[in-house]
Amino acid sequence: RSPPPSTMETVTEADLATSLALVGGIGFIHCNQGIDAQAEMVKRTKRFVSGFILEPVTLRPDHTLKELDKIKETQGISAICITENGKLDSKLVGIITSRDTDTITDRRTKIGDVMNKRVIKAQEPLTMEAAMDQLKKAKVGKLPIVNKENRLVTMVTRSDIKKVRDHPQMSRDFHGQLLAGARVVAGGWNDEGEQPRGSAFERACALAEAGTDVILVDPAEASNDGQLKLVQALKAQYPKVDVVAGPIVSCREAKRVIEAGADGILIGGGLPHAAGHGRAEATALFEVSKYVRENYPGTSVVAAGNVLNAGHVLKALCLGASTVMVGEPFASTDEAPGRSLVQDGQLVKLHNPTAEGVQAMRHSVVPGGLIGSRSRLSNAMRARGVGEPVP
Repeated sequence: RSPPPSTMETVTEADLATSLALVGGIGFIHCNQGIDAQAEMVKRTKRFVSGFILEPVTLRPDHTLKELDKIKETQGISAICITENGKLDSKLVGIITSRDTDTITDRRTKIGDVMNKRVIKAQEPLTMEAAMDQLKKAKVGKLPIVNKENRLVTMVTRSDIKKVRDHPQMSRDFHGQLLAGARVVAGGWNDEGEQPRGSAFERACALAEAGTDVILVDPAEASNDGQLKLVQALKAQYPKVDVVAGPIVSCREAKRVIEAGADGILIGGGLPHAAGHGRAEATALFEVSKYVRENYPGTSVVAAGNVLNAGHVLKALCLGASTVMVGEPFASTDEAPGRSLVQDGQLVKLHNPTAEGVQAMRHSVVPGGLIGSRSRLSNAMRARGVGEPVP
């Protein structure tokens, strides 16, 4: 199993989250972007392996091929189920694929005139394994699943079978989709105990609706009152979404966030060198994880902060971590969104965890050009929370 990557903006977006889930990990998509953009990245990750497609795109027989083309172009779908009223839970009347439409020049043609009305389908209840067996036996690419009244319920595809076969260790949810996580930063609450529009709670709700499996809640400042309120509100509204809260360095902090409803805690991640003080990562991990095991069994403990290689991972697990969050090792991968540049003849990627780091790099690196001296670039990277370029 692969450890989860860091939530840094130069580490985890949809591509890396997808790649990690395919090998058994989970990625937490950063929140240094709009709410809709972050939610869309979660959806992209979840859609990569659909499993049971719970909301398949459907059309009516009286829709035209032009309307079909628009859907294919925007959503990249090659086969669409046709129902009586064009909605899910309506009677299935056919299916249309590119084979049915490629040779037709008049795109005003009605779908009902060219769709395949002899649909190979399966009936619920059905497990993913049984659905895959039926797909193989029928030798078709798509398998609609209907209820006893022939109403469309869901669909599975052959492409997902290939992905499952090629990646047997992938992390999947109950519906067969990839696991995806996302990060939110808990902001302040007003006098009425509510957060303003566009707040962390609104972001968290949008992420939960998008299908996020785990939400990481970070405090916006030293005080974590806003973090506790966000955890409580999120678990009250979306009890099935797991919530991880942190960073935690003491047993007292762990007690507060777990009793607020957190399913897991993030230990470490402090910046003692930049801030001038802090607690040793190993000590915090050992003492807090022991306290959690003894008092809150079943709560996950995630080690974060300065996890740079396999040796660090091994030490964290031996000290009591359930898993670790890794940043820099993943920041150098092709899937990471960090900007590439050439430094001393070597291709590297910029790697920074915070908005402050972004500004430090922009103001210090760009004026001198992308290819500059290592000392000047390194000095620019030493702002709070900013790491050096990674090869």
